[in-house]
Amino acid sequence: MRWFSSIVIAACVLARFSLSPAAAAPPAESVVERTPTKTAFAPEQIDFFERTIRPMMVENCHECHGSDEGEGGLSLMRRASMLSGGDKGPAIEPSHPEKSLLIKAIEYGDDGLQMPPDGKLPDKAIAAFVKWVKIGAPWPEDLSPSKKGSPTASVLDRDLWSIHPLAEVSPPPVIETSWPRSPIDYFILARLDREKLSPAKPADRRTWIRRVTFDLIGLPPEPEDVAAFVDDPSPGAFERVVDRLLDSPHYGERWGRHWLDLVRYAETYGHEFDYNIPGAFRYRDYVIRALNADVPYDQFLTEHIAGDMLESPRRHPVEGFNESIIGTGFFHLGEAKHSPVDILGDEAERMDNQIDVLSKTFLGVTVACARCHDHKFDPIATEDYYALAGFLQSSRYQQAFIDNPAPNLATIDKIQKLLEERTALALRLQETGKGVLKDASTVVVDAKPKHGDPAGTASGMYATFDDHDFGPWYVTGLAFGPGPNMAEAIFHGTRTISGWVDGGAADSGRFAEQLRGVLRSPTFTIQHSRVWYRLRGKGTINTVVDSHRLIAGPLHASLRIKVNQPSRFTWVSQDLTDYQDHKAYI
Repeated sequence: MRWFSSIVIAACVLARFSLSPAAAAPPAESVVERTPTKTAFAPEQIDFFERTIRPMMVENCHECHGSDEGEGGLSLMRRASMLSGGDKGPAIEPSHPEKSLLIKAIEYGDDGLQMPPDGKLPDKAIAAFVKWVKIGAPWPEDLSPSKKGSPTASVLDRDLWSIHPLAEVSPPPVIETSWPRSPIDYFILARLDREKLSPAKPADRRTWIRRVTFDLIGLPPEPEDVAAFVDDPSPGAFERVVDRLLDSPHYGERWGRHWLDLVRYAETYGHEFDYNIPGAFRYRDYVIRALNADVPYDQFLTEHIAGDMLESPRRHPVEGFNESIIGTGFFHLGEAKHSPVDILGDEAERMDNQIDVLSKTFLGVTVACARCHDHKFDPIATEDYYALAGFLQSSRYQQAFIDNPAPNLATIDKIQKLLEERTALALRLQETGKGVLKDASTVVVDAKPKHGDPAGTASGMYATFDDHDFGPWYVTGLAFGPGPNMAEAIFHGTRTISGWVDGGAADSGRFAEQLRGVLRSPTFTIQHSRVWYRLRGKGTINTVVDSHRLIAGPLHASLRIKVNQPSRFTWVSQDLTDYQDHKAYI
C-alpha cells in the first residue's frame, strides 16, 4: 500500500469527494486511535497557549522571569510557579483576569506595576493574555527538571498521548446513520453533530475527478478522462480512476514535494554565495522513484538513517545502481556557511539542524528542544540529545559509489584468475632463470617505516597490509580490490623491485586504472609531526589527512605526490606539525 496515498484517500473522505449510491450500515469493525491525553484543558486551549501566549512570554518576560529564580521571586516557566507567585503574590488567578497581577501589570495600571518595563504591549497582545487567564490559564502538564539538569521521573514517565501504544476504539454514535460510508466517517459526523453542522453534499462526478486528479498528481484531468468517467456507470469506476492516478509517474513528483519539504530539500546552500549542493538532484529523484515504486515506509526510513550500512541494498530495477545509499543524502541538505569563522560552532549548528529534521520527520517530536535543557513537554532529556549528536559527530559527508558493481566484478574475477596464473608463471620462470614477465604500473602504499629504510628512524602513523584483507581500514569502490596485493604477486617485474619488505600493499591499479575507490584508515589522534608513506607506481597519488568531524574542519592536510617509480618503493612524508592532538584519518 502506498503510504502517501493513504493520506490522500483520507483527505478525499474528509472532503466527501467520493460518491456511492448505497448507504452504509453502522460499522461492525473498530478503528485504531490514540488514547487521549489526561489533562484538565482541551487541546484547542493548549494550542492557543502554545501559539499565542508562550511566544509572547518568551519574547517579553523570560529575560527577567525565565528561570526558577526569577526577579522578584517570580518565575513564568511553569503554571505552578505563576500560581504560587513571587514577592507580590500570585501572578494569575485562573478565570479572573481582573484579579490577576499579571494582567494588571501588562495593562499598566495606576498602582505603578508596569510590565514589560521597556514599553506597553499592543492592545491585541493584552487582550490575548486576558482571554488566556479568563479561560483558566491553560498550560501543558508541567515537567520539573532536577537542579542538576538531569530528568526527574516525571520527565521520562509522563502520560503523553503521543507515545501511547495504539488502541482499538469503537466509532462514536451519530444522528444520521445513513451518511457514513466508512468507520472514519462516524468520527467526522460525530464532531459535526457536536458543532450542530450538516455534512457537505456529495460532489458531482466532474468535480470529484478534478479534485482527486489534482490531489494525486498535481495536474488537471484530461478532457477525455473526465468524459470517460462521467459516462462510466459501472461498479468500480471511482476505484479505477484512483488506481490509474496512483500508477502515474506524476504521483511521485506530486507527493515527493511534500516529503522534500519535510527534509528541507534545496539544491543550493544559501548563505552569501549560495553554492550548489553536489548531487542534490539525485536525492530528489530517489524520493520520486521510491514513491512510484511503492517502497515500504520502514524500508524508506531505514535507507535514510543507514542506507550506507545495508549489506543488501535496494538497487534500481533497470540500471542496477544502489538506491539505498542515496537516502542518506538528506542529512546534508539545507543551509550551510561556506567559510565559517567558528568551525566547531558551525558544526554544532549543522548537527542541531540534522537532529531537528531527523526527529520531526521520522519521530514527530522536537528533540532539538533538548539541546539546552530537558524537553519541557516530551520525555526527552538533554543527555538523549547529545547521545544522538554523538552518532552524527562520528559520521561525515563522503561521496558514495552507487554504480552497479556486477559487471565490473565479473571482469575483476577474470583478471584475478589471470594475475594468479601470471604470478605463478613468473615465479617458475625466475626459478629457472629463463625470464620474467613485464611489471604492471601500480600505485602501492605501505605506511610502516622499517629500520634501515630512509625514514626508518622517524615517528608516524604506522600501518601495514600484511594480511589478505584490509583489517580495520574502510574500503569503498572497487579500485583496491578485496584485499592487499601480496608480495608474491608484486615481484614479477623485469627489474628487481627495491625498497620492499615482506607483506602486502594497497594497490589501486591492481585490476584496471579506470576503477575508482577510497581506502580510509581508522580514526586516530595525531601525536607525531609526520606521517610516512612507502609508495611505488606511476602517476599522481593523493593522500589526505582529514578531520574526523562532520565538516572539513581546521584539519584538511592534502599531499599530492607525482611518482614515476614503477620498480622502486620510495618514502615520502606529510607534515602534520600544526595539527597535534587532532582526531583524523588518512
